[in-house]
Amino acid sequence: MRKKVTPVLRKINVRYETYIKWMKALETNCTVHTGFYPQGYKTYACYCFLFFTDYEESVKSLFSLFPATSFFMELDKQLLVFTNVKSSKVKRKLICLVCDMKTKRMIKGFKHTVVLFHSQNLRGGLFNI
Repeated sequence: MRKKVTPVLRKINVRYETYIKWMKALETNCTVHTGFYPQGYKTYACYCFLFFTDYEESVKSLFSLFPATSFFMELDKQLLVFTNVKSSKVKRKLICLVCDMKTKRMIKGFKHTVVLFHSQNLRGGLFNI
């Protein structure tokens, strides 16, 4: 659920004018990523993984083999991966793959979630988890 912005701004002591100025510059200072979804965007479920690994490039290579676009963000020794899968059979194999990566020590650990909503309106945000 979205909160009204004014109470949040008061709580963190930010002027509304400063917030509006930031919002107007947001599209200029952000990167828009376009992905490839061979079966159509709406047929995929998006999974978000935070991997703890020393093998960022290997993890990125592995997820780059998926048919739909995966997105990566490096955070120190952690790697944030958004990947898209279509069927429940593939979803199960995805979780098995991640567990195998841990067993083989390709990753030290991970956290994951499912992205429930993607907004195609940049003013509404790129995603809500």
